[in-house]
Amino acid sequence: MKTIITIMTVVLMSTASFAQDNHVQAILKNYLQLKDALVQSDNELAAKQASALSKEIEQASELKGKETLLKAAQKISKTPDIEKQRAAFAELSSNLWPIVKDEATTSQDLFYQYCPMKKSYWISAEAAIKNPYYGSKMLTCGNVSEKKTK
Repeated sequence: MKTIITIMTVVLMSTASFAQDNHVQAILKNYLQLKDALVQSDNELAAKQASALSKEIEQASELKGKETLLKAAQKISKTPDIEKQRAAFAELSSNLWPIVKDEATTSQDLFYQYCPMKKSYWISAEAAIKNPYYGSKMLTCGNVSEKKTK
């Protein structure tokens, strides 16, 4: 009987962990699409991607810092002002990185990048700098601060 209970507990914990991993991966995918929209200085696409990101965050039942992430994503989705979107993106990025960094697995290498002009970070799937805070004005301004490998 103890063995069955132990096995069931392990299975339930593994299932919850797997579900959480899937949510983080879906959130990360939407985040990266949002980042790309900001790199392109496309405020309409950024708002759309932030709305999709908000939905993913809402679906994550046990996400650490969920309310903070959701608030930042909703700020981006509700304003057409690219500079306000970028300010909220900085908040989103700094709160998402610890979650992604602590995640046991990722499907890709991730880079935590830093813009010294804005004193803000963002997450990227590539080492090459494509700055979401300035777009084409200062596209390659920044550096890789940390790296998480898959």
